[in-house]
Amino acid sequence: MSDLRVLSGDGKTTTETTNELCQAIEDTVYSFAGRGVTVAAAIGVLEIAKQEILEEQS
Repeated sequence: MSDLRVLSGDGKTTTETTNELCQAIEDTVYSFAGRGVTVAAAIGVLEIAKQEILEEQS
């Protein structure tokens, strides 16, 4: 078995890039929570955004 690694254009692995994306999303959720939006509401907005993105991609 080979140790295949997929790198993005900036030399990071796909895992590193997706971890960075996850951290950015978490930071955004918590920044809005600090502005009076509950974490639950922010997660609900993420679900709406997810659905809109998936619809745009089909």
